[in-house]
Amino acid sequence: NEFSYLASMAGLHCDVGVAAAGLEVHVSGYSHKAHVLLERLVDTMMQLSEDESSTKLDPELFDRILFKIEQLYQSFLVAQPYQHAIYGGDLVLEQDKYTIFDKLNVLKRITLEEVTTFAKGFWK
Repeated sequence: NEFSYLASMAGLHCDVGVAAAGLEVHVSGYSHKAHVLLERLVDTMMQLSEDESSTKLDPELFDRILFKIEQLYQSFLVAQPYQHAIYGGDLVLEQDKYTIFDKLNVLKRITLEEVTTFAKGFWK
């Protein structure tokens, strides 16, 4: 969104990823304003989960995000062999780790309504 673009122009960056027990948020850049970016990020995630309808979330944006995630997974399938070796080790050593193929199958079936419902329950 506009705020994250302005933050990146100011040398601040954030990344939200999946962790074993929930979400993992990384904020980097100039530390004297990093807390502002983190607060705004958390506030935005909370607002999305509090909306009564999914009208605030654009279905076209959702489809573009799904497409981008699918491209990332598909590109991994043709990645260097050492990356596949590391991935295979992760699959063996980590509990409850889903394969790339499992994730690709879910991406084909997931809907915006399911994600919205999950987000509402996630923050409770």
